[in-house]
Amino acid sequence: MFKTIANWVIKFKYLVVSFWVILAAVMALSAPSLQDASTLDQSGFMPSDSDSVKADALLKQYFPDDISSVSGLYLILFNQSSLSQTDMDYAESLSDWLSSGDAPAGIGEVDSVFNNHQLASRLISPDNTTMLINISLMQAAEDSRTEKIITAIHSQLADTPAGLEVFVSGEAGILNDLFAALADSIDLTTIVTIVLVS
Repeated sequence: MFKTIANWVIKFKYLVVSFWVILAAVMALSAPSLQDASTLDQSGFMPSDSDSVKADALLKQYFPDDISSVSGLYLILFNQSSLSQTDMDYAESLSDWLSSGDAPAGIGEVDSVFNNHQLASRLISPDNTTMLINISLMQAAEDSRTEKIITAIHSQLADTPAGLEVFVSGEAGILNDLFAALADSIDLTTIVTIVLVS
């Protein structure tokens, strides 16, 4: 069989070479550019239900001018019906905790409407559904202390008022969700491999 194929290729060598050259040219012309096909946005690799993906959508919708400076952490508080007084009281207690000695080590400056009233127009959306709390960090986003901060924040968010959603984002939040998604993927791959090998 292989001998027959080889003889056919030798007999029609110019036709075969022409076919591959034309195919390569067509593929090169029809392929999308690398810039269109690639992305530097890590959120594109994460599950749609992760904190960072939901928070990123809210940031782009309500704070488009601020999303370029996502180093550190953002807390996004969202109530579809509008932020109530209960939500505001909860947000203030959260801001106070982040600025207190009870907060985990490694948190730097906390910017919220409660410690800087002049920022209200930039930290609360015009429709009063979304609030932003900006947390600077004293170490890199991938540092183990940052992971502990995010874990502590999630624990602190256990008793949010009804109707209020709080998401953790920013560079550190995105990396944390990305590493979690990768860990889940590796775990799933390991299980599938074990099942297939067994």
